[in-house]
Amino acid sequence: MTIRRLPLIAATIGSATALSFISGTTATATPPLAPPVIEDIFAVTGTVSVKFHNPNDTGVCWIYNEENGEIFGGDNPTSFATPDGLMIQTSLGNGQLPAGTMRVRGACAFVPPSTGGSDHSSITDVYVVELPTNPNTPPTGSFG
Repeated sequence: MTIRRLPLIAATIGSATALSFISGTTATATPPLAPPVIEDIFAVTGTVSVKFHNPNDTGVCWIYNEENGEIFGGDNPTSFATPDGLMIQTSLGNGQLPAGTMRVRGACAFVPPSTGGSDHSSITDVYVVELPTNPNTPPTGSFG
């Protein structure tokens, strides 16, 4: 029984292959974007800043706090790197972030997340940043 079906399967596959060559159509997919290139990350009391650029010839890139998704620069259009290759510096915190660890990531997509394009084509590895303690913070009186 198996021997009889083999020629039928081969004929079907051959017909489908021939049809695709005759029609001249090929399946093309949009290639994924590369992640943003992060040049520098630095922290001062209450603020984390990142310098980065978009290595792609399309799409936009941004930086965000991995823990809560907050976009650096407040989702302001000037905080997104476009395909022109310009270096962008963007910040988060404006002096208000607590001391401690922040996990920072960059992402690129074909449309900015503010337009509903939250699906990104690529993301960077996580960068762990230590925010320094504010030397002007008054003591809490707690010793434990």
